[in-house]
Amino acid sequence: MPTCLYLRGVPGTGKRTVSDILERDLKWPVLWCHHFDATYKAIGEHRCPVLTDELMRVVAEHLMDDGRDFLAVRPSRSIDSIWSMEYLADQYLYTFLPVRLTAPYATLCTRVTRRWHESEFRITTKEALDEYLNARPETEFPGEHVIDTERLTPEQVAGRIKELLPK
Repeated sequence: MPTCLYLRGVPGTGKRTVSDILERDLKWPVLWCHHFDATYKAIGEHRCPVLTDELMRVVAEHLMDDGRDFLAVRPSRSIDSIWSMEYLADQYLYTFLPVRLTAPYATLCTRVTRRWHESEFRITTKEALDEYLNARPETEFPGEHVIDTERLTPEQVAGRIKELLPK
């Protein structure tokens, strides 16, 4: 049974770094919301969760049509995005593995301010992080695995995630 590994967490938890390691080690395609930066630039907005969900769903469905294992990465605090992907995985008879990365606030602030040179749509300041965190509460997803990235290297986080994969 193919697998959809759904990796989420607030900005600064290490999703992108860990997904790069998993992509390298597993040879799985990565579906990351920032792959749609050209779309966000065209419409002049990046805070459009319904559009992002739809784009991710269409690409995930294409991967599932091909029966490919893949990693979906999303900084969503909303449970609806996860339910949507789990529903799709059920329809395609995929193993759905949700993982949420966490880190203390001070660590998040340090990490996001180090990435000032990246996509204009990524959070790169403490103020933007605060706005994001205060905009909506994070909802836990039943059965998701939670990994605190504070004292782990990205390789260790990726290793813990690989241990969760079906054999």
